[in-house]
Amino acid sequence: MRGLQVPATAISHEAPSHTLLDSAYELDAPAGWEQGVQLRDEFCNDISSWNPNCAVWPGGVKPAFLESGNTAPSGWDVFEIYTDINCTVGPISELDEWAAIAGRQLEVGRSKAVEYELWTGTEGSLDTGLTPNLQTGATVVGSAMSFSLGLAMAGHTLASCGLGTRGFIHAPTYVVGMWLAGNQLREDADGRLVTKVRGDVVVPGAGYPGTGVAGAAPAANQSWIFATGPVAYKLGEVVYTSDRQTDNVNRSTNDYRVRVSQSALVAFDPCCHAAILVDSTL
Repeated sequence: MRGLQVPATAISHEAPSHTLLDSAYELDAPAGWEQGVQLRDEFCNDISSWNPNCAVWPGGVKPAFLESGNTAPSGWDVFEIYTDINCTVGPISELDEWAAIAGRQLEVGRSKAVEYELWTGTEGSLDTGLTPNLQTGATVVGSAMSFSLGLAMAGHTLASCGLGTRGFIHAPTYVVGMWLAGNQLREDADGRLVTKVRGDVVVPGAGYPGTGVAGAAPAANQSWIFATGPVAYKLGEVVYTSDRQTDNVNRSTNDYRVRVSQSALVAFDPCCHAAILVDSTL
């Protein structure tokens, strides 16, 4: 016979290391950012040189001025991340406990939700359009290649883009695990995973599904990875839509519902946006 059950401290859960929110930059957005933001890239321009002491241009041809073809700002929509609990409660004292559980769920899982939104752009947009995302509009680089070559190609692609600044490489967790097993990554001073060659930030997103351009599903032994410009995010206030004195409690059944939500925005510099297919058999 089961003995008396008493409340106990919840099993401790922690967000994983090296998440997108650990690795990205917090966006310095003004008040009202919840309506969406517009960002201009700064590093799409290429760079060149010439000899001002020459009497004529080398080869007799004046070099073209290399400039960005992306002059319009990119728009980024805000989306909502949330967790729901709908349960049957006993004493009214349990309601605060369920609200606390929902709050902990949001805290631990928020980066996974933001990662999935960045990759797919389909779940949480607060308007009718898709949030700009990784699997839409990327340039496919080459054909299927080994995990090791795929990482090297991602770094080379970022180096060849615009001014060649450090970028972000996005990949499912198991792909990044293979790179770590191959001793191809290190932790930087801020605890982020970065490549050894250029210091590009590598994100092993729990919310990254590995799908390709336009959501194409890869084969069982394959995954897509993406190389982009720097990533920034912004999170709003945590909102609890629960009040034990309101209709959140169905008095006839004693059902209780609590939702904890948070507005979020995640953006990357679209100057560099490449997709690479990696294959574990190559």
